[in-house]
Amino acid sequence: MNKEELKEKGKSLLDYNESRIHEMKEWIEHFPLTGRCPKGQKENLSKLKSIKSEVDMFQQYGLHGSNIKAVLTYWDEIEIENIVDSFIKNEKNNVFKYRNIEFSNKSPLSEKAFLAKCKDLVQTINSLDGFHARAMEGSVKISFVGAKDIRSLAKYDSENDEVLIKHTSLSDNELYGHMRYLLVHELGHRYENKFGLPESFSDDWYRTTKYSFTESLSGSSEAFAEVFAVSHWPEKYNEYSDTINRFSTIMNEHTPKLKVKKDFALNM
Repeated sequence: MNKEELKEKGKSLLDYNESRIHEMKEWIEHFPLTGRCPKGQKENLSKLKSIKSEVDMFQQYGLHGSNIKAVLTYWDEIEIENIVDSFIKNEKNNVFKYRNIEFSNKSPLSEKAFLAKCKDLVQTINSLDGFHARAMEGSVKISFVGAKDIRSLAKYDSENDEVLIKHTSLSDNELYGHMRYLLVHELGHRYENKFGLPESFSDDWYRTTKYSFTESLSGSSEAFAEVFAVSHWPEKYNEYSDTINRFSTIMNEHTPKLKVKKDFALNM
């Protein structure tokens, strides 16, 4: 139940009888009864614990007591709203949508941190043009996932057409291996999945970073994804300038000229 549903259920349970013990059990289990007590809620915490004790007694012995009815005589609908607001934290916003992009938070990130990372990535997406922008065609899904859910820092899930990024990835700049770089690398895999590779592309001719020599278990080209990424920041990767120039030439022939619109205004 969300907060509003908890409030409505709590109000309805003011009209309580023993046949509603299972409804009360479902309701009371949403409240954290250990740890720090919300400010000004010491008496209500004690009452919630009394309700929980009677629910537990019924579960264990099938017996009803008088605790629940006694507690409910102290509460009205306004107090139920106060209790829910005090004990139940606001739900995190785990989805952020903008244009054709859906960001999802499937990780321990707080809502504030999640939205900040979304803003950083949108700024990077906003800078894409040409063949880089083509990787953003169609509906795009980008998800932050927990460390237990992904072994690498990021991954393109071709089956679900979704970019997965480990929530601990750094986002303070565009340096190699940081979040913005990871996104563009995974968009390289998305480009390959959606549009294929230029006929003249060969891994051995377009190796750049050490990681570009990795053989992907999925069969996609890490050499392509890496040169796709470094070519977005050519001034940062001068050591690969010849390869970047050759890559840009074949890619410009492979894709129509596109540019992501520059009016990504995020009101966060």
